[in-house]
Amino acid sequence: MKEERMQILRMVEAGKITAADAAKLFEALKSDSVGSNKEWKQEGPSFDERVKEFSKNAESFAKDLGSKASTLYKDGVQPKVKKATRVVVEKTAHVVEELSRSLNDTVKGFENAEVEDDEECCCCCDGEEHDDDCCCEDCEE
Repeated sequence: MKEERMQILRMVEAGKITAADAAKLFEALKSDSVGSNKEWKQEGPSFDERVKEFSKNAESFAKDLGSKASTLYKDGVQPKVKKATRVVVEKTAHVVEELSRSLNDTVKGFENAEVEDDEECCCCCDGEEHDDDCCCEDCEE
């Protein structure tokens, strides 16, 4: 507003407008500034009241969002997580059973191999203690 006043004074000084015209312009500027102040004053709730109302709305929104997220988890995610967990446990149990069978078969194979080694001993030692002249290929001594 100070800039506008200076512009009016320069126009008077340059002879472009009269002092009476300048007075009218000053009055118009004054009424505009008063009018602009009125524009800032709103009718209705004060700023504090609007902030309180906004806070209530935000709190209500947050509660509603939390409720919906909880429902979504219970109805959508939780059953899927339970199902996936059940499948993983079942598959793990199956793998453990297969591994156990395989280990048992391997152990039995070793036990049978020891018995067969003893049975396959040739006639040169007659199943007794092996010596350096033993012809058994699997003889470890």
